[in-house]
Amino acid sequence: SVPRGRLIAMSAAVFLLATFASLLAVDVAAHLISRAVAGIAAGLLWSIVGAFAYRIAPSGRGAAYLATALFGSTLSVAVGIPGVAALGSWTISMAGLCGLLLVVSLLAWSLPRDVPAPPRSAVGAPTRGAPGVVLHLAVVMALAAASHSATATFTTLLVPSGAAALAFGAL
Repeated sequence: SVPRGRLIAMSAAVFLLATFASLLAVDVAAHLISRAVAGIAAGLLWSIVGAFAYRIAPSGRGAAYLATALFGSTLSVAVGIPGVAALGSWTISMAGLCGLLLVVSLLAWSLPRDVPAPPRSAVGAPTRGAPGVVLHLAVVMALAAASHSATATFTTLLVPSGAAALAFGAL
């Protein structure tokens, strides 16, 4: 088992390297492969960062730590996508992302290597057999998909067509 703090640092580093490889890609195949690797690393990172932030928080501050950790994802969509579209340069935005990921990767190495796990009996207990869990998850996924689609749609309407395509990773 890899300590969670180390796993966050390693996934951020892989995300950085894959993004840099995408920046240097000479053809579409290399670009797509590097973006797929970056997506896998980002998925791993976001799947553990919330729980890790909650666990390292002092008693009674878990929600605040979780909100702070997840704010980055919201900020990237709300500011990053329109910002890249306004820049109109895919290479500048990818270089900026590489710089940001370098800082995150370096900071992640200072995280605690591991934190105590919650008591075994508490894991999954509130949701097992609880009515409406599947419906709740379906509604959350639908809202997330609608939010992403709306962001993509309105950004393309507000920005000149070439720059909008660059914002969403088109070559």
